[in-house]
Amino acid sequence: MYNTRRYARGYLVLVLLVVSCCLAFSAENPVQPVYGGTLRVAISPGVVHLDAQATNTRYVFEVTQYGYETLIKRDMAGTIIPWLARAWETSSDGLTITLYLQDGVRFHDGTPFDASAVKVNLERKIEGELPMLKLISKIESMEIADSLTLRLHLSEPSPGLVTKFAMETFSIYSPTAIETYGNEGLKTRIVGTGPFVLEEYVRGEKAVFSKNNDYWQEGLPYLDQVTLLMIPEPSTRTVMLEAEDIDVALYQSTLDYKRYMDHPELDIRVLSVPSATSRVLELNNQRELFQDPQVRLALNYAIDKQAIIDVVFEGLALVQKCPAITPIVTGYHETGYYPYDPAKADELLTKAGWVDVDGDGIREKDGNEFVFDLWSCKGTVEGEFDITLLVQEMLSKIGCKANVSIVESATWRAKCTVPPEKSEYDALNLDITAYTGDADFIMDYFWRSQGWPPNGYARHYYKNSLVDELIAKGDSAATLSERNSFYAQALEEVYKDPGCVQLVYTENRVAFGEHVHGVQIRPVATLYPCIFAWKE
Repeated sequence: MYNTRRYARGYLVLVLLVVSCCLAFSAENPVQPVYGGTLRVAISPGVVHLDAQATNTRYVFEVTQYGYETLIKRDMAGTIIPWLARAWETSSDGLTITLYLQDGVRFHDGTPFDASAVKVNLERKIEGELPMLKLISKIESMEIADSLTLRLHLSEPSPGLVTKFAMETFSIYSPTAIETYGNEGLKTRIVGTGPFVLEEYVRGEKAVFSKNNDYWQEGLPYLDQVTLLMIPEPSTRTVMLEAEDIDVALYQSTLDYKRYMDHPELDIRVLSVPSATSRVLELNNQRELFQDPQVRLALNYAIDKQAIIDVVFEGLALVQKCPAITPIVTGYHETGYYPYDPAKADELLTKAGWVDVDGDGIREKDGNEFVFDLWSCKGTVEGEFDITLLVQEMLSKIGCKANVSIVESATWRAKCTVPPEKSEYDALNLDITAYTGDADFIMDYFWRSQGWPPNGYARHYYKNSLVDELIAKGDSAATLSERNSFYAQALEEVYKDPGCVQLVYTENRVAFGEHVHGVQIRPVATLYPCIFAWKE
């Protein structure tokens, strides 16, 4: 029997874990936590609503994480730690998972947190067919053993299932709020067990939280209030941080981070950790232009990844060596990478029939020019538009013309996450993150054809029957090692038959004033919580 209780040291250790994380990067000048005050955090404006269960978008979670909590969490190293579930165990046949819950926890509205509440939340996810449902689709039934014990009966083994409960999309809501407000009401409210209570929410502008004086972890949180300001431009966030109009700034430019690190007199600190995020150029495989594997392979050789790293990320990134999965993710398998080789790209494109016959610098085939629309956001995520322009320039050197279109961040997800017949783009420059910390998210929702929108995030509409077969075998494997073996084979096939252009792995960084302590980064989810922060 696999028993995770050994990881749970009880209530006091949870508190110590949090405090130790908060103190971790103040070791040179340790200070004691201070109670009170308001923390002002500048975030991205991509918050469309507050129903965490109805999305898997980090911009939403940057807000909801202050009021909602999950059954388990991941720390800054990506390690699973107990939270609302103090322990869990899996039966020897892998078909029953038992969750043991924290005692004495209440939701913001006074409703007790118990096994029944967890069951109601999982049922909402399942019955409402909400995002990321597939991650827990092997739950066949749920049994309340007692008020603080819930048994999950599975249709088949699922070695990584419990780890999914660390995702904010599996946040636990008050069952009373679910019944009272319904789906629409939950888009503008947060009624959870978290350390802060939502006081005000203005879509696209701000979210204001006040301290939960009845929070279940004694002595926490430290702050009286957290104000999240939704600021579109990184440059604006930079000016506000340096003027001390805000305390924490998210999604800054690498140049600003480097400047802060190089100039301590600015009194701004930078926290940096590896991420679970890959930058990719998604090619719409349903477009005739990108249906030929030789063309997709050629574009991989045509892009100078090291130039992107040097120019956009000041050297603080890595070339991808696994299709869309980073080394900190469980199930990572190094397939290799495509070196910058314009000659190889030229050879592949010529072999595919694309030749510049009229000398205008653009390749043609059957009377059609190699011209396509490349969509990108601008100003919300570090380097995204800069990468797009570099890619455009590099492709022009091999006779491929990319017409760049800027899509507003507020409508990006809605316009891009559509079935193939509704897609308006030829290619997308975006990032993909293994939010679960496990490769199954990328394999099922990015590389498997069943992950085409609206079911998943395979916006490139890639389909390879062998890849589908190998992923399916991995998903039904009895053990994690057996599953990872099938995944490795699938990734090798994707490397030979790419659906996208592999670019770089990024790092996560956050900047904050010298007077702020306890800011964290959760690299798996790409979140920057200040939940247990404090100010001198």
